[in-house]
Amino acid sequence: MPRSTEAVGYADAAADALRDLAAAVSQCDAPEDVYPILGELCRVLASIEQTLHQFGALHDARQGPFPGPAGGQRSRRAASYQVAWELHRAAEMTHQITTVVERAHEVQASITYDVHPVPTAYRSPTPLTRQATDLSL
Repeated sequence: MPRSTEAVGYADAAADALRDLAAAVSQCDAPEDVYPILGELCRVLASIEQTLHQFGALHDARQGPFPGPAGGQRSRRAASYQVAWELHRAAEMTHQITTVVERAHEVQASITYDVHPVPTAYRSPTPLTRQATDLSL
């Protein structure tokens, strides 16, 4: 299981990967690529939802003491509850977005693309299924 110090690295890598995906999609001209990418985005969104709920639960479970001057404990606890609320709310919004993307993914599956293989110079010759001299049935 990843440690919390690794989580920052994973978040950074995920952000980089999503930026790269956005750049690649902006240059994508193959409609048949939409379906698998939407499927992967559904998985990403589900992971984001889970992560937001986990961070919310972390703040929910926080009992204290909160770092800082002793007089500010109540306000920091209130802020922690507010953070938890916002994180859980963001997770629920992400769930709604996931539902919409899943629906688009489902509809995309119903589209049929007429994709013909492009002949290349490297294609191997078609093997003969029968020899001309083979007369056996």
